[in-house]
Amino acid sequence: LWVASVGVLSDLGDKAPWPHLGALRDRYYITHVRKVVTLCNASRRASTPISDVALQLLCDAELPADVTASPQLEAARREVQDELKQARNQKPIFASEGRWLHVPTHSRCQIHPLIAQQWAQRIPKYIALASNDRYLPEAVAFSIRTRTDADLPAFLRSLPFADAHPHTFGHGHPQASGGQLPAPVMQQFLQALHIEP
Repeated sequence: LWVASVGVLSDLGDKAPWPHLGALRDRYYITHVRKVVTLCNASRRASTPISDVALQLLCDAELPADVTASPQLEAARREVQDELKQARNQKPIFASEGRWLHVPTHSRCQIHPLIAQQWAQRIPKYIALASNDRYLPEAVAFSIRTRTDADLPAFLRSLPFADAHPHTFGHGHPQASGGQLPAPVMQQFLQALHIEP
């Protein structure tokens, strides 16, 4: 039950319309399960991902506390939190036309989706793009989040360079998309959004 809840809470939060949440709260401390979610997410966001460690712990643990005691996962969580703290101080660059904002980040951790989500919630009238030029060795990774009625994948696929990058650009769902692009193409992308470097 609690292992299944890790996926549910990670994707939908602890108010998810999942019929087993009541039983979960009756049998386990929900704060422990929330911490397992945080640790498992950190294991794949860390600069050296250790999702295999998280998976093994989930397979072997009898209780959520068995996972939260892992020093490896805790180290990954601290690294991601430190990188997030720096990135959250970065001010967004607003497009000269339209409702786009860009937050450039520079981290070996996968923090750009969290930064995009933060700004989409903070300024919901704008579409938030967070890029990360250190996460991948030969490309700029980026995430886009919005609370508007935009269809992000449809818009991204309409851009002139989209066909040249069918596997790494313009997937997701209407309010969340992203991908990775070579640095020169990323500059073209930002220019198309009327965002200055």
